[in-house]
Amino acid sequence: MEGIRYVITDQGKRTAVLIDWEQLGGLWEDFCDMMLARQRAEEPRELESVRKKLRQQRRLISPSP
Repeated sequence: MEGIRYVITDQGKRTAVLIDWEQLGGLWEDFCDMMLARQRAEEPRELESVRKKLRQQRRLISPSP
């Protein structure tokens, strides 16, 4: 892929990647977002507890999906 170069050991193992910032710098934010999403994939969700609190405060009146 143009704009990407790999750092390779003497044994041929890829150890790092160099990204041409001028060509592909716009993709960096997407890459970071993807990595954060992967890291947080196993974290507990709080959606139901938030819905419950809103219902108790009568700020959410529609049924949950």
